[in-house]
Amino acid sequence: MSNGRESIDRLSELVLETRRRIRENLTGDGAACATYLQLATLRFIGEEGDPSMKEVAAHLRVAPPSATGAIDGLVRAGLLARAADRNDRRSVRLRLTAKGRATLKKGTAQVRSRMRAVLSILTPKERRQLAAMLERLSSAFEERAKG
Repeated sequence: MSNGRESIDRLSELVLETRRRIRENLTGDGAACATYLQLATLRFIGEEGDPSMKEVAAHLRVAPPSATGAIDGLVRAGLLARAADRNDRRSVRLRLTAKGRATLKKGTAQVRSRMRAVLSILTPKERRQLAAMLERLSSAFEERAKG
């Protein structure tokens, strides 16, 4: 790298490429969920406890119609169930089914196992350094989002 801008551009490329590879390697080949987005959706619904479609879309940072398509597939697969909102008949709440909870548990274990396998190439010191850098970057992105 000949200058700071090229160095930052290269880091940006590496971050995006690493993100893509992580997502690709956490699904497929016998994974509990076909896509990382499916697993993230199940995780959010499980943690949030009966969120609305609007809340799921906001969490996933997608347009509500995109969330609806993803949710429809998870409902068809028997992983989620829709329920009427007690306070607003026009709104629908989402909840994990027993199959959805089992899939989330299996998917989470698979993700952790696959991440451990990849991260094991780093020494303990390198892992601590990486964690510190990622925490710092995450905080910087969060501060930027606040404006």
